[in-house]
Amino acid sequence: MNPIKKINLIVCLLLFLFLSHCRNDELDVIKTYSPTQNPIFGLVYYILPGQGFSFSGGGSSIPRGFKSSGGALFAIGSSASLYESTDGNTFTKKTFTIPGCTVVNGFSSGANFTECNIVTVAKSGSTIYAIGIKQSGVRGSNFSDSSVTDHKFYFGSGSTLNDLNFVEISDNNFASTRYQAGNILPSAASTNGFIFGFAVSSSAVRYCGTGNNGSSWVCQNSPSTGSSAGMVELLNGTLVADIYFRWNGSGFTAAVTSNQGSKNSAIYSGGRTIYNSGNQIRFTTTDPSAWSGTSVTGETTATQTGAPTSSYNWIGNFGGTMKAIGTSFNNNVNTYTAHTSSDNGTNWSNQGTISLPGGLSLNTQIGSLNDTVFVYGQTTGGTFLQKYFKSTDFSNWTEITP
Repeated sequence: MNPIKKINLIVCLLLFLFLSHCRNDELDVIKTYSPTQNPIFGLVYYILPGQGFSFSGGGSSIPRGFKSSGGALFAIGSSASLYESTDGNTFTKKTFTIPGCTVVNGFSSGANFTECNIVTVAKSGSTIYAIGIKQSGVRGSNFSDSSVTDHKFYFGSGSTLNDLNFVEISDNNFASTRYQAGNILPSAASTNGFIFGFAVSSSAVRYCGTGNNGSSWVCQNSPSTGSSAGMVELLNGTLVADIYFRWNGSGFTAAVTSNQGSKNSAIYSGGRTIYNSGNQIRFTTTDPSAWSGTSVTGETTATQTGAPTSSYNWIGNFGGTMKAIGTSFNNNVNTYTAHTSSDNGTNWSNQGTISLPGGLSLNTQIGSLNDTVFVYGQTTGGTFLQKYFKSTDFSNWTEITP
């Protein structure tokens, strides 16, 4: 046998034996992995097919998350495919080609890569808006520190998925050196147009909007200095970019002017805007259309029993009962917990750990429709599996096949 082939075979066999004896808790780090926490894990996790984030526009067999918008549920993330459902049972599916983007699967540190994915979607009335991305560069030891040398956004809109035709956004405001990873970018739409947020660098965030279906764009840098954009939502009829800007159809109006961190999930219910701030839930009765000053007027921190140690990831309203999902990260393991409030967000209680059937690992990019939550899960070792589940109580899960 050729000596090089013999070495490759030995390496593959050793890797197989190593993976066969890995505990789930050694492989269960999705978003908060750090090479200083477990450098061996970083190597193994990102070379496993399908683990971590996808390496291509279609490298994932199915989209790896959910997003709700405009009365529709979308399966989206780490993929060039997009699924839409208006009832939670039947899905329309479409796989897209990003113009001028050819996938290059660079798995290891130092390898060249090109990814071509759909990164966000929003709906208003009968119009669907979506953003595609091409990002090329050199893979880092941890995916989030991959360097990007060629970055382009693409915009598409239409009344159905089949109508979406992605066109490159030729605007210097969309330049970015930050690897956008596998997260779904925040976005929202209304009759005033479409806005979304993204990271410009490791310490800068930008929000961009269009009121004329992509013919022109207006962008604004956030006062927040984080490495990912905060929530973008339609709250009581107002399109907001985090707590910092409102979209008026032709541009952004400044709201909160000082850095208050990022809020990555928000809902409007019963005269309140309820949102997360790290591992706290806060609310205000000040309408989003009137946010101004150096902080949100009337902001109150909710009373929480058993709050997560890391952050809340998602907040939803289930027929008057507020529900949230939190993450606690300890000993290289993410633990996900369900939290509820029956008094419009004033008090929250921990309802216990979320466990998906088969021990699959939860992706916290979550969607909801008709008082039902939808999640994506995948295995963290052994035979690789990808599945979708739905639940009304975070305890009983039913597998769905779009």
